[in-house]
Amino acid sequence: RSPAAVDAFDIMTAEDSTAAMSSDSAAASSAKVPEGVAGAPNEAALLALMERTGYSMVQENGQRKYGGPPPGWEGPHPQRGCEVFVGKIPRDVYEDELVPV
Repeated sequence: RSPAAVDAFDIMTAEDSTAAMSSDSAAASSAKVPEGVAGAPNEAALLALMERTGYSMVQENGQRKYGGPPPGWEGPHPQRGCEVFVGKIPRDVYEDELVPV
């Protein structure tokens, strides 16, 4: 049964709510806003940074990862551990302020 089939005279089951949640997340993912960027206080600035630089941003294990090989890179994939971790930064400082530094 589709979520649209649930009306005022019907009872929504756990399966119906799961289907509704998955369709909501599908709609959100179609907006092309990466997880970890969506809903950030400066979402527009982060999206502008990604568009300007061509780098991606993903959230993994609760951390946002910005970068990767430069756009158009044709060399070997960077080895495991080739990353820079920046810690102890204030919670209100985001990549759009850190990257230019």
